[in-house]
Amino acid sequence: MKKKLSFSIICVLFVGVIFARQTNLPLTINGPTSLFLKGQLKGPEKGAPSQPIEAFQSEYDLELYFLSSLNSLTIKVVNEQDQTVYQKTVNAVAGSSLIIDLQGWASGAYTLAITDGLGGYLEGIFQIE
Repeated sequence: MKKKLSFSIICVLFVGVIFARQTNLPLTINGPTSLFLKGQLKGPEKGAPSQPIEAFQSEYDLELYFLSSLNSLTIKVVNEQDQTVYQKTVNAVAGSSLIIDLQGWASGAYTLAITDGLGGYLEGIFQIE
């Protein structure tokens, strides 16, 4: 799955380079930024990755990739004023993702908190400029 995704990204970048050179446009590549998540969920089965979720921020969204199937995850985003600006409960399937649209959100620091109902949590901070 990751190899196919990597190959697709490389192909898109290659085509972008060719297009930029043919049209004399400046080439800028702003890919998604990986979000560091600290903590540990308690729901993953034995043999599952130690970090069952990966998070990436791009200019317009926050994307969560579920590497393991997990039940009853609460995904919550809190702003600097400690106000919940996003909350959703999901049953994650391995290989799926959740996209949180960030368009229109105010500039500032936000905390992503993921809890699994068994006392486990993951937490990360991201910035919108």
